Amino acid sequence: MTERCRKPAVGPSSLLSGNFEELAMSHQHKTLVHRLGGTLTTADLCYPATVTLIYSRDDPYAVTADIEVEDTDARWLFARELLDAGLHAGWSAPAGTHHVFVWTDLRLRHPTYFLEIRRKGTYTFHLDHHDVMAFLRASYNIVPTGAEHLHIDIDGELDNVLA
Repeated sequence: MTERCRKPAVGPSSLLSGNFEELAMSHQHKTLVHRLGGTLTTADLCYPATVTLIYSRDDPYAVTADIEVEDTDARWLFARELLDAGLHAGWSAPAGTHHVFVWTDLRLRHPTYFLEIRRKGTYTFHLDHHDVMAFLRASYNIVPTGAEHLHIDIDGELDNVLA
């Protein structure tokens, strides 16, 4: 169901927040999963959307975004550093290049994090700024900034490439 910019029935921070806290606190988990409710806007329509952010110690530089909008699913992989840069970038100078751009607007009544994908059109996801911050904070508890290289098996990766 598409409508002109109707807010989703479920707020961004109310989806699975209990499960997220449980995963974020446990250091035995190698993977962090955080499901966010939000809104997808296109040139003239809005859709309720779910964006599931996934961070894994096995791929410490990357964040996966599983996106669900109505009956369509998509998966995007981008740098954790880009997601973090979006917390500090404003709408006039978003972080990113090519197909993925991110920024935060703290001037809004509810601080909003924007994830924009430009591929065969422009698709902008509106997410709760605090939820994205909490996800990143939890990912840094799993692998701190600057320690990513300690979680990569260089010999194993070379064996895969040369095999």
